Amino acid sequence: IHSETRRRRTLRYPQAAKKDAAAELAYVFSAQGPVLVFCPQTNWVESVGQALLNQSIGYRQVAGESVCSHFSPAQTTRSSELAKQWLGEEHIATRALSRGIALHHGRLPHFVREAIEADCRAGRYRVIVATNTLAQGVNLPVKTVIMHSTWRRDENQQRVRIHVRDYWNIAGRAGRAGQETEGLVIHITLNEQDKRDFAYYKNPANLEPVRGALYRLLQGVVSARLSPEVLEEVLATQDSEILAMAVEEGIEDALAIQWQMPFERTFVSSQARAEACDMEPLLRSVQRVANDVFARAPEKFWREVFARTGLSSASCVALRTFSEGQADILPHLLQEAGLDDLPVLNRLALAACLPLAEAQTIASFPGDTELLLGMWLEGSALPEISASLPEPPDAAETLSRFIEELFGYRLPWILSGLLRIAKALWDIPDDALSRYVRNYPSMVKYGVSDPAAARAMAAGIASRRTALRLAHAYRQSHGNELSPDAFVIWLAELSDDALRLDHGITGHELHELRFKLGRMAPNDLLRPPLRPLRDILPRQTQVAGVLYDNRRIAARGVKAGDALDLQRDYGNPVDPNAISVHHEASQIGYLPRAFAQLLAPEVDAGQAIRAEAVSATPDEVPVVTIDLRLAQAV
Repeated sequence: IHSETRRRRTLRYPQAAKKDAAAELAYVFSAQGPVLVFCPQTNWVESVGQALLNQSIGYRQVAGESVCSHFSPAQTTRSSELAKQWLGEEHIATRALSRGIALHHGRLPHFVREAIEADCRAGRYRVIVATNTLAQGVNLPVKTVIMHSTWRRDENQQRVRIHVRDYWNIAGRAGRAGQETEGLVIHITLNEQDKRDFAYYKNPANLEPVRGALYRLLQGVVSARLSPEVLEEVLATQDSEILAMAVEEGIEDALAIQWQMPFERTFVSSQARAEACDMEPLLRSVQRVANDVFARAPEKFWREVFARTGLSSASCVALRTFSEGQADILPHLLQEAGLDDLPVLNRLALAACLPLAEAQTIASFPGDTELLLGMWLEGSALPEISASLPEPPDAAETLSRFIEELFGYRLPWILSGLLRIAKALWDIPDDALSRYVRNYPSMVKYGVSDPAAARAMAAGIASRRTALRLAHAYRQSHGNELSPDAFVIWLAELSDDALRLDHGITGHELHELRFKLGRMAPNDLLRPPLRPLRDILPRQTQVAGVLYDNRRIAARGVKAGDALDLQRDYGNPVDPNAISVHHEASQIGYLPRAFAQLLAPEVDAGQAIRAEAVSATPDEVPVVTIDLRLAQAV
C-alpha cells in the first residue's frame, strides 16, 4: 500500500519473463538439491540473481512466508570475503553470496571465481547462476540444470545460438556421478521460438563436429575463402609456440622440411589427414614465422632461454635490450633490492613490461598505472583503492578486471621472463637474487609488499591484510631471512588457537589455511620410508595451545610423572586429526600438529597411546613436556 496515496498494488510473481521463471524454478528445485542456472550472457546471470534476491526471496518475506534455510543470511565464506575485497559490499555478486546464491561469470575477478567454485564444490551454495565459465569443465555436485536461454551476442553483437555440443555439455552437469542418483534438466519454453530451440537441441543430427581453430583457418586458405596472409598473421601470434617447438624438437633452422615431422603429430595434422586437406599452406606459413624467430634469436643459448619464458621472441628481445640498457643499476638491484627499493622495482617493471604485446589488457585503466601498482602492493581492498584514486572508475568490476588481468596474470608472467633473461645476461644464479626480487612476481600477483605475505597468500590466506600481518609477525620472531619453506613451516607450527586469537584468523579462513598447510608443510614423522609406530615411539614433545582458554590454569597442576589423557577431538572445526591433552579431567592443550597427524589414524584404529608428563615449568604459562609411547601392541 503506497504510504501517501494509500493505493494498493498487487504484485504477481513470477511474470512471463525468463529471469523470473528461471529464478523461481531455481528457488523451488533447490529444496531437492543444488541447482545450476545456465545463462549465455553475463547480464542475464545478474538479472536472474536480482530476481532471486528481490522477488523469490524478497516477496516471500514481504508476504510473511518462511524462506528456505539455505537462503537465510549465510555464514561468511571465502568467496563472500573475497567478493567484498574485490567488488565491495553493494555489488550484486557480493549481496547474492551473502544469501546463499553464487553468481559466476567472466567479468568477476579470477580469485573470486576460483573461491566460488571451491565453495560450491563444498556444498556451501544451493543455487549457482553462471555463464559457461562455470558450466563447462568444472565438476560440481548439481542435481538440477535450468536452461535460461540458448542465444547470445557474439563479438560482432550478432545473435547466435550456442552450439549443440555446448548445450549437452552443460546439461550433463545435472546428476553428477558419485553425488546424485539422477539429474533433471529444465529447458524454459515461454514462446514458439523457445520450442523450436528445444527441438533443435533434441535432434542428434545437429551435433557439430569438433574442429581446431588452426584447422578451420587452414580449410579457409585451401578453399580460397581466406588469404595465406591471414593464416600467417595468426601463426605470428603463436610465435612462442613455434619457438618452444624448435627448442623441444632440436630444430636448428627455419627450413620447412625441419618442421614437417613435428607437425605430423599435431591435432591440426590429424584433422587434415582425416579430411584430405593439404598441409602445405600451413607449413609455408610456419616457415616464414620461423624465419623471424631465428632471425631474432640466432644463438641456440638465447632460443633456449627465450623458450622457457613462454613469451614471444620479439618480447624476449625487447626485455634483453631493456636489461642491457639498465646495466648500471639492474645487476646490483637484482641481488640487493629490499623493501625500500620497491618503488624503483615498480618503475622499472612497468617500463620494461607495459610496451609488450603480452601486457596489453582487455580491460582499461586511464589513470597512473605506477600509482595503482604501489597502492595494490600496500594490501588495501579494491573499494578502498578505488575511492582513493584521483579519478575513481565508474564500476568496481572495471578496476578489478584491470588489476586481475595486468597485476594478477600478465605482469607476473612477464616479470618472471624478465628475471630469467636478466639472470642469463649477467650469469646471476638463483640463490644470488635478493629475496624481494626472487618473490617480486608473486608479490605483484597477490598484491602484497612482503615475500612472506605472498607465501601466506599461496598457502590459502584470503585477506591480503591478514597475510601482511602474519608476515610482520614472522619477521619479528625470525628476522628478515626467509628460506623457501621456513614461513610455511612456521605457519604450520602455529596452533589453531594462536592463529585464531593472536592473529585474528577465524572461520573459513582458518579452515582453508589449515587444510592447505596440512598438504604443504613437511612432517618429518611421515617422511618416507614410512616406519611402524613401534619404531617411532617413545618420543617426547611439548603440549601446544596451553596459553589459551584458561588451559594454563589446569597446566599449573601438572607434575613430572603425572599420567595424562589423550582424547580425539572429532568436533574440531579446522583439524580432523586433532588430539587434546587432559590432566585430571581438565584440558591443558593439544598434541602438536605433526604428532596428531601421525597418531590420529592409529588411535582411530584402536591403538592406545600412553602420555606421561616429563616436566612442567613453573611459569605463568607452563611449558609442559610429555612422553608418548605405545600402551599395548596393535
